[in-house]
Amino acid sequence: MAGLNGVGDEGAGDKLSPARANLEHRSGDVQARTVLLSGGGTIPSITLNAEPIGSLRLPNINNIDLRVSKRLSLGGGRRLDGQINLFNVTNRNTTTARIVQSGANFLKPTAILPARILDFNVAYSF
Repeated sequence: MAGLNGVGDEGAGDKLSPARANLEHRSGDVQARTVLLSGGGTIPSITLNAEPIGSLRLPNINNIDLRVSKRLSLGGGRRLDGQINLFNVTNRNTTTARIVQSGANFLKPTAILPARILDFNVAYSF
């Protein structure tokens, strides 16, 4: 993960953070195809790996988050802070989990990265 940031001083204690970007790269998890065996007396059903672990791999995750913030001094020890966060800027829908059991749903995604999210925050300190 890498981060880029900067802060500017506009005088009188007012601070503007032009932008902070978090760039994230995660390698996809290793997986293996499994099979469900059933019909035994002592062990009625068991799931076993049908291939070595690592024969399948989830896709790599590449994500960018941005943040911009502003601080205004109002005098007398009071201040107003504002912040905007944008998560998953590129709105990627990378698969983060999937079914690895052999069958009709093999490799069907069960989870993806959350959608783009825009978050606003305002705080007043006195």
